[in-house]
Amino acid sequence: MKITCHYGEYADMGYVYIAPPNEKLDRDIEHRNEITKQLKPQEIHIPYITGNSQIALLISKMTISKNTFKTGYQQAFESEYGYDFDSRGYLTGFELSLSQDKFIEFIRNQAYKVFHFEWHNKLNNLVTFDYPEEVFHSENIIYKMNEQEDTFVIVQLEEDEDLYSQYSYTTKKNPPTAKIKALFSSREDIYPLEFLLKPKFQLEKSIPLAVINNDLCCEMDVLPRWESIAEEKRERLINQYTCENCSEVVSIVQCIIHGEADGFLLMGKCSSCRQGVESYVLDERRSRG
Repeated sequence: MKITCHYGEYADMGYVYIAPPNEKLDRDIEHRNEITKQLKPQEIHIPYITGNSQIALLISKMTISKNTFKTGYQQAFESEYGYDFDSRGYLTGFELSLSQDKFIEFIRNQAYKVFHFEWHNKLNNLVTFDYPEEVFHSENIIYKMNEQEDTFVIVQLEEDEDLYSQYSYTTKKNPPTAKIKALFSSREDIYPLEFLLKPKFQLEKSIPLAVINNDLCCEMDVLPRWESIAEEKRERLINQYTCENCSEVVSIVQCIIHGEADGFLLMGKCSSCRQGVESYVLDERRSRG
């Protein structure tokens, strides 16, 4: 399983890849990864637990929604930041608030683990993103991914506390925020056990960003290099990208430009399918040097 955590002065953000990312898009800036500075190799482990008969019992105590997760997202709750789905409606990853300290604590205390259990006459793998008391809390809600009913998420709904409600002229409540605590599935073709058990943890300090426009930011120390590229080429790199997910020529929106030793890494979302995309751009002047 791959989990990233970016920490810094402005925000502590994480992303959980539940399904294997596209290999062509799966690039990390490895020299920035600080995880081995914080943890010993033997601490970086995702346990696999079988034979726990209590899992099905704990799940049975939760409310199972009649709605799919996507329908609930549109009607009953908001996300912390964003979710990514494949074309069949299966969750492939999600953004969340994740501090450096919490990330290290979760890894060290093995909050990320996989349970193998039987439920409704199907064998499932359940992957957790929090401690057991939070994952299996009886007030959590279970949502199915789609009508196939072979994949589910366990969600904690957290009411939004509006700090400025005393100044508001409406009594309408904000919808709760859904925090994904676990996913379980019988579809090992979508969520391979080998991927779930292989820890790929990326801890990286965020670099201050320069805002170029509403949909484009660039790491501050990389901006001079990026702006030295001809404007026409920069526009083409952002707005004529062939998406690996939907195969269309699209724009990269919500794009952040990261610097690498010999180029740039553009990370954002496809303007058509809204899936996460990454594009590596070689800096020809540096490669020649």
